[in-house]
Amino acid sequence: MAWGPKMADRKAETNLSSELPVDLVETRLRSNYMQAQYVFVQFLTEHLAECSRAFDGDLVEVLVLAIIGQAALQGASGGGAFKSVNATRISDLIGIPRQTVRRKLLKLEDRGWIAQDPNAGWRLAQGAELPAAKVSLKKLDESGIRRLAQLYVGIDAICKNPAPSSAPTPQKLPPSLTPVPPNGRS
Repeated sequence: MAWGPKMADRKAETNLSSELPVDLVETRLRSNYMQAQYVFVQFLTEHLAECSRAFDGDLVEVLVLAIIGQAALQGASGGGAFKSVNATRISDLIGIPRQTVRRKLLKLEDRGWIAQDPNAGWRLAQGAELPAAKVSLKKLDESGIRRLAQLYVGIDAICKNPAPSSAPTPQKLPPSLTPVPPNGRS
């Protein structure tokens, strides 16, 4: 389902902040499972809740746009043009009927965030300088970056601790892990 290499294929890679090998990071997350799970679920639920608000409760629409965005990032990271993705591929990735995907694509097209290419693929609609979706979802993007930084700090703190935690309470988490308010300001 992933666009890039799977984590299992990257065992030799290292964590950028602490230079720990991926398998050691995985071991430390497993040994501090409750604390890691708390940090991750806090990130995930806050982000999904904000996505739900931004997309009028339609998280499937979020997934469809995310897949199209990933294709664009994949193309751009290789120095090429934005790639497109077709409804069948999106349907396969998400595991929902193609007709449902088509309805979501049309809704995203109506918002001006995606466009269909001549080969029946879908790509991000380009605004004057940025993709239109990025402009429209600026607030979500900004709070998402802040939330991602909080996740990184929390996971990094867990990975630097070789001993398992005895009591997985929120009080043991770094003080920087405070919820991001809905308006994105602290």
